Amino acid sequence: MKKIFAVIVLILVVILTVLVIKFKNYEKQKQEVQKFNLSYEEYNKENLNGLDITTVINKAVNNNEKYNISKDENGLYITDNENCIKIYITMIINGKTYPMEKINALRN
Repeated sequence: MKKIFAVIVLILVVILTVLVIKFKNYEKQKQEVQKFNLSYEEYNKENLNGLDITTVINKAVNNNEKYNISKDENGLYITDNENCIKIYITMIINGKTYPMEKINALRN
């Protein structure tokens, strides 16, 4: 009887340990995602200067290249719903919205 009780307690301890480790990993990953998102949120404002636009576009392009995001026939990144970052810039002077790839091509 004591052996069965000891085995059950041991199994519960192992399960609890696994759950705690999984939870800690989940929390760490959640914090990393929040930090990553925050690094882009600082550019989510009404008026950006050219340096801010260039910086955020470079960050997005570097991220997309890091994850080998493919481009379509128009040279636009194909959204993979996980790692792809797409940025659209609306110009105040004409009210038109441009994808980051078009602005990046103009700079080069």
